[in-house]
Amino acid sequence: MHSPSIRRNENSGARETIDSAINPITVTVSTGRRISGLGNTTLWKLIKNGDLQVVRVGRRTLITMASLQALLAPRGLSQFGPRRRGRPRKLPQPEASE
Repeated sequence: MHSPSIRRNENSGARETIDSAINPITVTVSTGRRISGLGNTTLWKLIKNGDLQVVRVGRRTLITMASLQALLAPRGLSQFGPRRRGRPRKLPQPEASE
């Protein structure tokens, strides 16, 4: 078992124990940015489109970790098919009969 690290609270000078095994249920948008590597605008767009689930407590917006993990989870190519590059191919046009 690991021992929790201790850090000094900058505001009050009090010591608090931090256990790295804590898995949060929700995170703030700024923490979500750091976790995901996405930008602020992108996260807010995902929230607006409903791709990320949020909980609003007062004026605070919290992103659920489950929805953030689902968004960032790797997806297999079989789900989407092979990636096509370049310009789409032209489909052969049926010849007009007179």
